[in-house]
Amino acid sequence: RTAPTVRAPGRREIVVPGAVLVVDPPPARRPPAPGDSRPQSGSGNNGAMARWWPALLPACVALWLGGAGPSAQAPADGGDDRVIEIVLQALERTVWYQEENVAARYRARMTREVRRFDGDGDVRTRDVGDYEVVPIDGAPFERRLTVDDRPLNAVERRHENEREQEFREDLRRRRGDEPEEEDENAIVFDEELIGRYRFTLEGEEPIRNRPAYRISFAPRPGRLPVNRRIDYALNKARGRFWIDTATHEPARGEFELIEPVRLWWGMLGRIQQARGSFDRGPVLGDLWARIQYETYSDVRVLFSRTRRAEFRRWRDFEFVEDGDGPIGRALTPATGSAPSAPADSP
Repeated sequence: RTAPTVRAPGRREIVVPGAVLVVDPPPARRPPAPGDSRPQSGSGNNGAMARWWPALLPACVALWLGGAGPSAQAPADGGDDRVIEIVLQALERTVWYQEENVAARYRARMTREVRRFDGDGDVRTRDVGDYEVVPIDGAPFERRLTVDDRPLNAVERRHENEREQEFREDLRRRRGDEPEEEDENAIVFDEELIGRYRFTLEGEEPIRNRPAYRISFAPRPGRLPVNRRIDYALNKARGRFWIDTATHEPARGEFELIEPVRLWWGMLGRIQQARGSFDRGPVLGDLWARIQYETYSDVRVLFSRTRRAEFRRWRDFEFVEDGDGPIGRALTPATGSAPSAPADSP
């Protein structure tokens, strides 16, 4: 049908041949998930440039996970009608999760492992911790519980309390009248982002014993737009994602850089490698959530080189309670086999 010419403020319409998906704006953007409870090394340009690579995974996933932004039109040569239809059905499911703010309805446990490597690829440092992921004022907060299989000491507990207080204050600022600064690495789901890639339906294959569509994406040939820093990386990313055939839930995604990305025309440094994956599955009845996330990056800035891997796994999901009892249905164990553990080397 023809897309209407009048739109509600903030509303998006994703247009493909024969269909228009109308997407209302999601809730206010949440602050980024907190990191370790202990201070991490890296600051200044090194730290800022090293943050490019974590943005790549959600950037690739944003092609079908959605996000805040203007209307997005799927270009006619972005893939055949069937693959675009599957992508839009997955997007509909994700929009529902955003509108319902499902992440605020449950708590979970998470294990996070961060490894840093030396020049030979051997593990130089390893940090493992357990976290309790709990909703605070409608936004998930990762509260650290252990450091390398031991409880937090007094200093670490005090730092964790300070981090939670900062999280709450940041929430209040974001929901107030203070304007937000434009993020050079923010991902906006619009026609420009979709227009960078070509989608291909490669077939079906099981993911954790559930049939799924396998769809690949790669940059289109020719000159691609560069308006922000993150665009240099987006234009060199490719990958695959899997969509559950029964529910159209996004089940798995993978990405990698096709070639290194130069920072400031190569004078400041370059992203040598970046790759990652995520997994989702049913955790509470019909509700799906992230169950695994893994990334690896090799970044050189000036005379410093950082090789880093991160692995997260979520488990023990349960609905939170309000004054009337559990919000949602009874706890139902997730189905399917457990995700694989991270590799020991990059």
